[in-house]
Amino acid sequence: MKKFKLLKLAPLLFASSICNVQAAQIFVDLVPGGGIDSTLTAFTGTSIDVDILIDDVTDFAGFEFDLNFSDPMLNATAVTSGGIFGLDGFELDNQINTSSISFSETSVAAFGLDISLGSPTLLATISFDIVGVGSDPLNANNIVLSDSLGFGIGSVTVINAQLTTENSGVTPAPGVLALMFVGLGFVSLRKNIKSNQ
Repeated sequence: MKKFKLLKLAPLLFASSICNVQAAQIFVDLVPGGGIDSTLTAFTGTSIDVDILIDDVTDFAGFEFDLNFSDPMLNATAVTSGGIFGLDGFELDNQINTSSISFSETSVAAFGLDISLGSPTLLATISFDIVGVGSDPLNANNIVLSDSLGFGIGSVTVINAQLTTENSGVTPAPGVLALMFVGLGFVSLRKNIKSNQ
């Protein structure tokens, strides 16, 4: 069972059942920058960044989440903090596994910190290499949010994403193909000359 690192660290947590009743939203955004894109078609041999965003939260001071993905399609290469807590941010967990990542961060200046968000704000960016074809969801789960007193932020709505990957279909330029055929012709000609001698 997953241990809730943030709630264990909070010194003022009186009982695990005490929760801040506010709601929050978590988004998995497949096209960083601009709006939130929950679908994308990408190609093998390329790389993509996936943003994890948070919105509609007040007195925010810590988080943790997992992101699950299809390992035959994707290879996670890096997880980078969004820097939401600035210089006071402290990473608790940053793990890349075969088909999931785990990331958590808190503010070391949690008491008196009052981060309130009314628009989608970056928690972390996950970088992937696309290594296979298919269609699979990227699901954020095991989400724990905490306020500046260490209490859990209760209701979290998660908007996950659907990624489709296809073969790149990259074909060599015509000049490259012509050179390749010329080279094969020379090899064939050389073999014929040797066999006739």
